[in-house]
Amino acid sequence: MLIICVVSTIISDMDEKYIHEEHTVHHILYHIIFCPKRRKKVLAGPVHDRLEQIAREVTQENDWQIVELAIQPDHVQSLHPGQSLYPAD
Repeated sequence: MLIICVVSTIISDMDEKYIHEEHTVHHILYHIIFCPKRRKKVLAGPVHDRLEQIAREVTQENDWQIVELAIQPDHVQSLHPGQSLYPAD
């Protein structure tokens, strides 16, 4: 089993957060969009509140982060930070 441990620091520059690792610098954000069938406007009222609660619970259970979560009546958009696919040497 190979275990890779990378020490990284996050530096804020002009409202952007770049992750500086041993040989790489990156700022990866995954933009995830979810739409109900035929973009039907069902994500309002109690459904909106429950969906937001579920999203927060799942991210907390999996130790993920949400940069931004926008729930509209016909779609959901979320931004999640990502890690570099290429580990440091």
